[in-house]
Amino acid sequence: MLVRVGLLAACTMIATTGTAVAGVTLKMEGDRTQTIYIQGNKMRIESNKGIGQPETVMIFDGDAQKMIVTHPEVQAKLFEQALAGRLNPRLMLELFHYHGGKPPERVEDPTPDTRRAKLVDVVRRLSKEDRALLADLSAKMIAIQESS
Repeated sequence: MLVRVGLLAACTMIATTGTAVAGVTLKMEGDRTQTIYIQGNKMRIESNKGIGQPETVMIFDGDAQKMIVTHPEVQAKLFEQALAGRLNPRLMLELFHYHGGKPPERVEDPTPDTRRAKLVDVVRRLSKEDRALLADLSAKMIAIQESS
């Protein structure tokens, strides 16, 4: 066990020091099998507790400063917490980022459409007869549009 912790610490140190290491693979076998792949600033750890147990994969991306866990029980627990609203807000943000991509850094509030207000103002200035003619013309235009 102490050897595994030492190897994991050495792998983490190699992966985070910034030194590009190409194609290093470590495999440890015992009560469970672990394989560690290191390439550049990326590290992948595959672990299997035994027959009938799901494989756990952890991926560390040093360039993007991210860690990805693929264990189904961990994913299910995160999903359950997210649905219940008990998930850490920072983690929830990361999940949305992972699912939908990076959100825009700045959201612009669209300016309100003032064309309708201007149109209403112009129509109010018309005489009653002109408003009636405009209403008839609008009704005819709508009927033509609906029939086509």
